[in-house]
Amino acid sequence: MAQENFYTEVYPDIIEQWKFYLELLELKKGDKVLDIGCNRGDTEIFMINSNSQIEKVIGVDIDENKLKDARKKLETKFHKEKIEFQKMDACNLEFEDGTFDKIICAETIEWVDNPKKVIEEIKRVLKPNGIGIVQHTDFDSQIFTTNQLNLTRKIINKFTDSGPNGTIGRKLLGLCKKANFKEITPLVYTVINENFEKNYYSYQIAHMMKDWLVNEDEIEEEKLNNWLNDLKEIDEKNDFFYSINRNLVICKK
Repeated sequence: MAQENFYTEVYPDIIEQWKFYLELLELKKGDKVLDIGCNRGDTEIFMINSNSQIEKVIGVDIDENKLKDARKKLETKFHKEKIEFQKMDACNLEFEDGTFDKIICAETIEWVDNPKKVIEEIKRVLKPNGIGIVQHTDFDSQIFTTNQLNLTRKIINKFTDSGPNGTIGRKLLGLCKKANFKEITPLVYTVINENFEKNYYSYQIAHMMKDWLVNEDEIEEEKLNNWLNDLKEIDEKNDFFYSINRNLVICKK
């Protein structure tokens, strides 16, 4: 998925998305940053390359295979000094209270058993006046230009509902309110694609939904392949449009 390797494989729309996230973090010289659910490490490399003045960024994930892939990307001495990866449960962060200046938890909270606990942990390990960003896509917000509107709605709904919690993006604000941060600000970032091309999110998510729904035995593969071909034909006519909402909450301790 583009979300996992958006920087090393160059996904322009996801790079722009992450630029926006990092601006919200207000990264400063000497900051110690935590990324909860770091996946394959592209966030860390992008963050350090864009903000070399920060002291350290630590990425944590529960998946050891993803962490192995992430560590392989740390080729330079500069990266190895600035970036660290650790296997860790997001519900039980192994850090002292008030360890980090900034924290981001993106596209992760859907996959944990206790989202409320993760947000409580974010608040605990943030320093006073620190900034934490909790983000997750609301997959029900997807819009595709299509000649098969009913099928498209079915695909989006089935994909959203067959995952762990495909609409958790709209629940983030309520979860963060319960953690009693000093200040919380909800935002929505919209990814927009005008082309159905391989290195853009719309192409990646459409093919991911197809594979997911075939594997879950939700929709026939032939119908899904026809749907993908329809999107390609729409793109060739220069009529393609796609959008999806990323829900965010900025939390200040």
